[in-house]
Amino acid sequence: MEQDDVADDINYAGVPDSLTEHRACKRCGLIKTFTQFYDYGCENCPFFEMEEDNQKVIAITSSFFAGAHGITDCSESWMAKWMHLKESKAGIYASSIQGSLPQYAVDLCEQKGYKWRAKVD
Repeated sequence: MEQDDVADDINYAGVPDSLTEHRACKRCGLIKTFTQFYDYGCENCPFFEMEEDNQKVIAITSSFFAGAHGITDCSESWMAKWMHLKESKAGIYASSIQGSLPQYAVDLCEQKGYKWRAKVD
């Protein structure tokens, strides 16, 4: 199933379409490729407006993460609850993420009332 085919499905986040260049969103841990973050942004964090912005994709995602968990129903999954992803969309998520979230992204999260998973500079 192509990501474009399910773009309107509110419960779906894209999954990596390649075996290389994986990155994880530093706020929610969603794993996709650099190109997917560049093309579509993060479905859980649209307020970051990463689409077509190389610098934002680099700053808000990390290629250094551990573990990967496929979650099909974040509202029911114990793993999603444990990872604080209950309100997130189905997708592949990192267990832990290395890297710092930039201060402007932290400010956006605080304004929206969201927690983040990566450390802060």
